[in-house]
Amino acid sequence: MSKMFCKISLVAALFAAGGAIAAVGSWTTAGPYGGAAQKILVYEGGPSTLWAVGPGGVFRSLSGGSSWARIELGLPDSMFPVDLQAATASPVLYVASTSRVYRSGNGGDLWVTTAFAPPAGTVVNGLALRRGTTNTIAVVTNHAVLLSNDGGSTITPAGGLDAAASYNGVDYASDGTLYVVVQDDPNNTYGGASLIKSATGNAWSPVVTPFSLFGSNLVAISPNTPQRLYASDSGSIVTSANGGTSWNAVATPANCAPITGIATHPTNPLALYVGCKTGLAATGDATAPAPAWTVSNAGNGLGVNGTGDPAAIMSIAVHPAFPGTPTLWAASQYDGLFTSTNGGTSWSTA
Repeated sequence: MSKMFCKISLVAALFAAGGAIAAVGSWTTAGPYGGAAQKILVYEGGPSTLWAVGPGGVFRSLSGGSSWARIELGLPDSMFPVDLQAATASPVLYVASTSRVYRSGNGGDLWVTTAFAPPAGTVVNGLALRRGTTNTIAVVTNHAVLLSNDGGSTITPAGGLDAAASYNGVDYASDGTLYVVVQDDPNNTYGGASLIKSATGNAWSPVVTPFSLFGSNLVAISPNTPQRLYASDSGSIVTSANGGTSWNAVATPANCAPITGIATHPTNPLALYVGCKTGLAATGDATAPAPAWTVSNAGNGLGVNGTGDPAAIMSIAVHPAFPGTPTLWAASQYDGLFTSTNGGTSWSTA
């Protein structure tokens, strides 16, 4: 049976079953309602624009999250996104699959393939875009870090890394320092550290954290204070004011673990947003001995539709004018996207 016949038969069956279909010849969508959504980003240059990725594809909202559309022109069919990055002041995006990295210079209307391609036997695990730039990007594969200063037109492998080690996360600080999460260090090249950093991309120093980041890849850097770091092993959180030289524990709210995501405020380096298996927690000062946490769960609308169970939050986007504009967005592990316009007091599905 041909694929075209299958498609025609499926459409006919939907009409016969009385499905919710628009008029003949037109299609409508509510966007990524429900399902897995692994990352959400807000465009700081125009906060009514958001982007989100999940196993279902790449999406954009031009309405602050109230409606969504696929933006996949130029991307391969059935691509499984593993990471998404956006510039702050220009609508430049990068999305990675396990085998390629793609760039859009117009907010996702059209994607082009970059020169980033992992060597044989390796896969892309994540990417980073240096804040304030559109073309300075880093891509981490399971055994290397690849760098570009021209948007992926030319690629330079980072030097000084042990190819026998494995890596699963990368992040840029605004001062250009690169941080890489080490998944495995069989030669003890980094002294057992699960986080390393480099100012040049050619010489690396171990960053000793109070716990191993193996399997968590939860690191966040304050956008405007590059020395302020946060890290989590999914059970607890620590913070550093000096680029990882020393760390202090963050007193997290009860019943949050396992921690599934952490995010920083666009301008306040002490504010922290924590995605939990049981919802989301936010504080204006994570360094306080007893931070005042605002906790959101199913009782606030941040829950699994119709079940009363809380949604597990993987990614948080914060309005750049927060708390003056108290809007938050959250991407959940299985239950789609959510938005709050009152600082997390109540939530609705996006």
